[in-house]
Amino acid sequence: MTRRLATLATLATLATAIALLPAGCGVPAEQTPRELPPSRGLSEPSPPAGPDQRPEGTVAQPIYFLRNDKLVAVVRRARMPATVDDLRQALLTGPTDAEEDADITSALTGTTTITGIRVVGTVATVEVIDSLTDTSRTDEILAFGQIVCTLTSQPDITAVAFTRNGQPLDIPRGDGSLSDQPTTAEHYAALIAPA
Repeated sequence: MTRRLATLATLATLATAIALLPAGCGVPAEQTPRELPPSRGLSEPSPPAGPDQRPEGTVAQPIYFLRNDKLVAVVRRARMPATVDDLRQALLTGPTDAEEDADITSALTGTTTITGIRVVGTVATVEVIDSLTDTSRTDEILAFGQIVCTLTSQPDITAVAFTRNGQPLDIPRGDGSLSDQPTTAEHYAALIAPA
């Protein structure tokens, strides 16, 4: 019986040692965490992709302004894709100081011409006030060209319609013709400066 108890005691001691074996694997416990050097041949994992994870300036957004009476795309960078309200604000604010130093101007500066933009399907409808249609003919064409080209640079907008007091508005296209139908950047292609 004593021999049997001794065997059981030995087995219990052995089981306890096996259970404690992972805890004592030769790596001493530390009180505070420390950074380990990267392993050779392995790259650090990339952070999950998503709009909130993008570094500043990764989304390119063209805003159309003017240089020498031609439409030019000025690329501005942002962390997030622009909303139509962001684009409206950029157009109405006009070129930055640095852009003005590069001879960039706008036919929209100085008046609050766009009162709202709504998007239904792939068509943006822009509500304008009278002052936009009170400018000289060339400036008027270029002003509408700035709006159409900027808005249709968005991947989900293919055409732009205009209204005044909620009614469809005849606007000048690049060739000088008037239309109240949705307009695309192609209608102003002749006024876009070569890249």
